[in-house]
Amino acid sequence: TREALWDCLAAIEYVKALPEVDARSVVVWGTSGGVSLALVLAGETSLAAIAPEEPASILFTGMLVNANDREARMRDPQKYYTPELRAFTREKIARISCPILVTQGGVHPINRINNEIVIPELIRASKSVEVCFYPGEPHGFGQGSGSPEAVRKFFDDVAHFFARHVKTRPAPLPAGLV
Repeated sequence: TREALWDCLAAIEYVKALPEVDARSVVVWGTSGGVSLALVLAGETSLAAIAPEEPASILFTGMLVNANDREARMRDPQKYYTPELRAFTREKIARISCPILVTQGGVHPINRINNEIVIPELIRASKSVEVCFYPGEPHGFGQGSGSPEAVRKFFDDVAHFFARHVKTRPAPLPAGLV
């Protein structure tokens, strides 16, 4: 929702203003619907990088009009990706200026929209995008629902990706701030 977007944006801007935080080193990771929000946030504020895990691109592209036809839209996304939705999606992608690491388990049908529409649109817009596949892993695998090996590899991949893009290396917060 619009309220959730503004709440997240306000939280990010608050964090970036803290004296302990290098605003050039703020990253965002999300899964599914949270990724749709992360992609929008990346177009609304300056971030060092984002790591969307299996983006709910049906939301990001505006293709989810009716929950009753969600499955049909994920099975045949090109049929529903109208010129109006293409313009809507491209306008949102154009505002993103940070590097993007898209991670996917390969089982969930949302990946058809990611593979056929969102990732090609990011590449078409010359965005810095990398894609990592974790074959056979379920939706949300990075949150612990996947195999232990895939979860570990996912966290290692995301940590290395973020490390390449932050200006300031992470450091523990002083005990008094925790």
